Amino acid sequence: MVRRRETKKERAPFGVPREVVLLSGRDVWPYTFIADDSGGGCGKVAMPADAAIEDVQAAVFTRLADLTRAFMVSRSASSGPP
Repeated sequence: MVRRRETKKERAPFGVPREVVLLSGRDVWPYTFIADDSGGGCGKVAMPADAAIEDVQAAVFTRLADLTRAFMVSRSASSGPP
């Protein structure tokens, strides 16, 4: 009997974030982002409600920068050499 080759599921690719919506909460700050290539995503930053908005923005942007770098590296690796 011939076995079907297993396919690995890839993570959903996220493009460069274009727009970020930041909401305040009690112990977490939820955020949503809209990316260029695909729909976008969401997440939370664990910070107190009275935290400075600049600190929360810095934490969110750090996460999004890491996500964007990971996306760009995986994208360039899958395209191969020119």
